[in-house]
Amino acid sequence: MILMKNIALFLILLISSSAIVIAEDDSGFHWPKEIEKKNASVTLYQPQYDAFTNNTLEGRMALSVTEKGKDPVFGALFFKARLETDLEERTAVLEKMDIERIVFPGIEDTTKLDQLSALIIDESLRVTK
Repeated sequence: MILMKNIALFLILLISSSAIVIAEDDSGFHWPKEIEKKNASVTLYQPQYDAFTNNTLEGRMALSVTEKGKDPVFGALFFKARLETDLEERTAVLEKMDIERIVFPGIEDTTKLDQLSALIIDESLRVTK
């Protein structure tokens, strides 16, 4: 549970540095986002939205983790977010985001899953693109 809250905090900081506009425009939100670390890089791909009901947005996001000298490991992150909407301005601002689950198909080792998740939530990460 703590891991999911940390991931949610990281994604909120990554995605919501300003208001999120649901409609596609030239707002500066370009994908994918790359996060560099000493021994690995994480790539977050554009979120795909599954449902938007009563100001709750549900979706998923592909991601990859590439450790130095190794092939990338691909996975998916599933989330549920609460939005504050302004119908007049046609904007939605992220209020809260919960990570429902993270999956890395083909990886069953819980230690490896924890290591991959830690690369995503480490506070020393910085977005480079």
